Order: sequence, then C-alpha cells, then structure tokens
Amino acid sequence: MSGRDKGTILITTLWILTLLTLLALGVGMRVGIDIKMISFFINSHKAYYIAEAGVRKTVFFLEKDTNKNADSLNEIWSSGYDYTKEQFVLKDIKVGDGTFTVGYVTEKDENGEPVYLYGASDEEGKLNVNEIDGDMLAKLPGFSVEIASAVVDWRDEDDLPNPSGAEGDYYEGLDNPYESKNAKFSVPEELMLVKDVTREIYEGIKDIVTVYGEGYAVNINTAPREVLAVLAGPEFEDLPGKIVNYRKGSDGLAGTQDDNIFTDINAIGAQLASALTLNQAEFNRLEELKKAGYFKVMSGYFRIRSRGQVKNGKVKKTIEAVVKRTNKGTDFLYYHEI
Repeated sequence: MSGRDKGTILITTLWILTLLTLLALGVGMRVGIDIKMISFFINSHKAYYIAEAGVRKTVFFLEKDTNKNADSLNEIWSSGYDYTKEQFVLKDIKVGDGTFTVGYVTEKDENGEPVYLYGASDEEGKLNVNEIDGDMLAKLPGFSVEIASAVVDWRDEDDLPNPSGAEGDYYEGLDNPYESKNAKFSVPEELMLVKDVTREIYEGIKDIVTVYGEGYAVNINTAPREVLAVLAGPEFEDLPGKIVNYRKGSDGLAGTQDDNIFTDINAIGAQLASALTLNQAEFNRLEELKKAGYFKVMSGYFRIRSRGQVKNGKVKKTIEAVVKRTNKGTDFLYYHEI
C-alpha cells in the first residue's frame, strides 16, 4: 500500500470520526433537551397539584369557621394566621418538594405598595354588578350614567333600551356584531362587552366588583376602602377611611387579632361614633345605607388564589377559584388556572 493510499485512509477515518462525534453531540443535545422538557412537564404538574392543595386547605378553613356572628379579615380563612399556634397556615406551606401560598392584596400602604393577607378574599366585600342599581353603578370609577344604563340593559331580560342605554340593535350594528346578553353577568370580564366599557375602565374596577353573591348588600367587615367610597359617595370622602381605620384596631393593621368587628348591622353608626369622630352628616349617611340594605356582616362567597411552586420557585402554577359556602359544605362556582 502506497503512502498516498495510507493518507487517504487516514483522512477518511478522521472524517468518519468527526461525523460520529458530531452525531453523538447532536444526540446528546437532543437527549438533554428532552430530559429538560420532561423535567419541566413533571414539575409543572407538581406545581399545579401543590396549588390545588392550597385551594383545598383554604376550603377546609372556610368550612371549619365557627364564628357565626360575622365574617371578618382576621379569621383564619382570610388572614391565613393561626393565633393559637402563632404561625401562618396558608403561606409558604411545604408540600413534598414544593410550597403553596394562598393570598390577595387587601390594600396599598402609604407608599403605594400592596399589603397582603394570606387566605381567601371575600367576594361579598365587593359590589355585585348583577344586583346594584343604576345609580350605584354610575358611581363606579370611570363609569357614567350612560354606561350604568347600558350595564342595566345588558343584564335585564327585555330588549327595550333605557334612554341612555343600549340593547340588541346597538351591538348587532357594530363592525363585529354580537347579541346583547339580556341575562346576568357570568364573569366580571363580561363587562368589557358592554357599550363604552373599555379595558382601561374595567382594569380600574375589576378588584371591587363581583358577579357572585345574593343581593347587593356588602360585608362592611371586609369591604375595601374603594368599595366603601362608592357606597358613601364623593361628598363623604373621609368616611371610608374612618371605617377601614376603625376595623384595623389599635395596631393599625388589617387582619390581626385586635381588629374591631361589626356584628350588628343596626349598631354600625353607633359603634363608629363611639370610637371615632363622625360628624352628623356621616352618621346620617351610614343610617341611609343601612336602611337601604347595603350592609351586612356575614358572607357566603369567597375567592381563592393559590400559587404552587417547585425547584425553588423556578416552576410555578396558580389556580383561582370562587366557592360558595353552604350548610352542607362548599360548592365550586369557578375554577381556573391563571
């Protein structure tokens, strides 16, 4: 065999080895990607079921609630804090190799930063857009009399528009037509289908409105400042703050053991007047709202947002559910991964 033949064989062998090396690297990379994808898939499922564990744990606390006089922010289902054990029971709870946290924003502090409670939020601390009348709807941030009328037209059963509202003829005449529902709202996002309700307007009210509950009464123990401001009206701008501050108790924190709780609707005005400086007009406004049936102290509908995570938070899943508490247990009305 000549030297040239030996050189050709050597070069060919080197090319074959190079190709085999590249093939092995390609297979290795592919296997590595597949392993990472399988790992992510498994961890995603783990995070989902851990989040579901948070939902079920919260339902357990709702069903075990023994306070039959009122529902308030400092109860274990809302604050997520067990005062007997002095520990959080719905925050950073370990499940297997992951954790879940159930929580919601209850208000913003003086710096505009969100303040969290670690439990379920009360849907009946919000304004029910299926039940409140047109005058109260018009007081929602960004709303007008025209928008309020259109909302009433959307949810009522007839096809007769209010003077400044909108029914089927308006919606069917749009470039992308659709029918007027003529039934109650199923989810709050449905408001964006109503005439003149833009996404910007909806974003401004989404945390203070609900479609769940029976009637239009609001739980005064859990209603945020923004909801109380709508009820009180712009001429009583100090009243919502007085109610919220009174509820917080001496430590100035919502959802703690020293919170002041309303248990008697008829005594709301007197209870506030004895602890705070209420002027006569504010007292009278509270009495008006009470007589009109806008206040209650018990709730039956709750929203649960549970986040499950694994691998030190690298993989997360969040479940949001709305439940109705009954004498027989808990009914799920909404259940969605977000």
